[in-house]
Amino acid sequence: MLITASATVDEAERHLLDLGGGNHTDNMRQIRAHERLYRADLAEADFWQLVFLETATTARLTHANHDRRLRMIAEAARAFGYPRLGPNWDLHEIRGWTEAARAGLPHLRLPALLLRDARGSELQFGRWYLQDGSHRALGYATCLLDGNLRYTNQIVLLATNHAYEPGSAA
Repeated sequence: MLITASATVDEAERHLLDLGGGNHTDNMRQIRAHERLYRADLAEADFWQLVFLETATTARLTHANHDRRLRMIAEAARAFGYPRLGPNWDLHEIRGWTEAARAGLPHLRLPALLLRDARGSELQFGRWYLQDGSHRALGYATCLLDGNLRYTNQIVLLATNHAYEPGSAA
């Protein structure tokens, strides 16, 4: 992941509100709990290593092979045939949103994902936790695995306690 610039809390909040403000209170609490906020360019190798959300609703995917990295979650979604896990988690529909957004093009840039430092048990899977954008990232990941897309570096907002300079790797 390449740090491209510092970001502000106001910028992140505006972005999240523009997306619809889902889980807004928790997302803002997570941003404010970190000392720094950056805009970064997410390479494909880093994308596949993002630590995915684990809730009672997503447990079928996260427990499929006990690995919460995005690649493993996307592979589990494919293996299960893109099931409906619960309210707001219809994987066939989520994949369909990605297909509609790409409109037949081979590349797609998602609205910025919000990442934060992984912590606690998340650290056994990776360094960066996918705080906001789990639906978008999973839809994109499954389309990549199905060969319907070619990866395009994604823009992320990164909430972290580590200091980085623009142009450096995170």
